Amino acid sequence: MTYSKKNKPFLTINTTKPHVRVLKGFERLNRNALQVVPVDDHPEADEREIAVLHDEAYFEFSGLTAKDLIDKYDNLYITRTFAKAFGLVSARVGHVISQEDNIQELLKIRGPYDVNMFAKVAVLAALDDLGHTEDYVKEVMGKSKPKLEEFLKEKGISFYPSSANFLFLKVNNAQEIIEKLKFKGILVRPKVGPDDIEGVRVSIGNLENTEHFIKVFDEVTRG
Repeated sequence: MTYSKKNKPFLTINTTKPHVRVLKGFERLNRNALQVVPVDDHPEADEREIAVLHDEAYFEFSGLTAKDLIDKYDNLYITRTFAKAFGLVSARVGHVISQEDNIQELLKIRGPYDVNMFAKVAVLAALDDLGHTEDYVKEVMGKSKPKLEEFLKEKGISFYPSSANFLFLKVNNAQEIIEKLKFKGILVRPKVGPDDIEGVRVSIGNLENTEHFIKVFDEVTRG
């Protein structure tokens, strides 16, 4: 399937092998570390026969976006979600940023009831109170995360740097720590780092939650 604009293909879809390249939040596909790169161009979008989908799920935390490049590249699509900073995980809703012609084409293939009433009400309420989300992001990135990083450094636990609301901790006994935290009511995810080192991925919340995590984590890893 090929859509065209003034006889120039800008989105080609092959049903057996989609020509779509997905980029994750300027992290160079490193989901554990989320290493950000300053954005002044999007060289991947120069490949005219593919659609470039740029995932900005953590935009509210990192502040980095390719939105300013939308006018330059007519095959660039940006996706964002309400599941991270807005906390609406179960709503399963987000939005797409692209050139107007692209959005019109996407509207042709969307279903009539893509967003349920619960999600619609929740999203509209969140948008009506953006100050709450902004304050939450400031607390996470300005207070909670630095506090957790300081604790980990004092405890001698290595972690990958991150520009979002999570950290990847390098620990040898990851599964044991995961089970002990789960017993205490805290869920973290097992991961393997880019250097094949075992570890856990910890999401960071508000300051109260972070202080509780530090207390419990210290207890289960002591000795």
